[in-house]
Formats: sequence, structure tokens, C-alpha cells
Amino acid sequence: MAAFDSTLLGDYLLGVLVLAAIALGLAVGMGVQVVTSHRRVRLARHQTMRTYYGRAALHH
Repeated sequence: MAAFDSTLLGDYLLGVLVLAAIALGLAVGMGVQVVTSHRRVRLARHQTMRTYYGRAALHH
């Protein structure tokens, strides 16, 4: 029977946390990009964020 090595568990958890942080950063970055790219269009239509994105969500 092999002995349990707790350092491997710590390395695994650290890797999972790093990947989760990267994924969160990418998701936030993509969200900011979408909001800022649509801002000019939304302002030209004189719409609030709720109206603009609410219509987009309901019509898909």
C-alpha cells in the first residue's frame, strides 16, 4: 500500500486555484470588452444598459 503524500494534494489545489483565477480574469475581461464595445451604440440610441441588454437577452 502506497503512503499518502499531502504535498501532492497541496500542489493539486494550488493548480486548481490558479486555473480558476485565470478563468475568472478572462471572463471579467471579456465582459468588460462587450460592455465597452456596445457603449457607443447604446448611447447613440439613448438607451439605458438595462433596456439595451434586456432586449438583447429576450430576443435570442
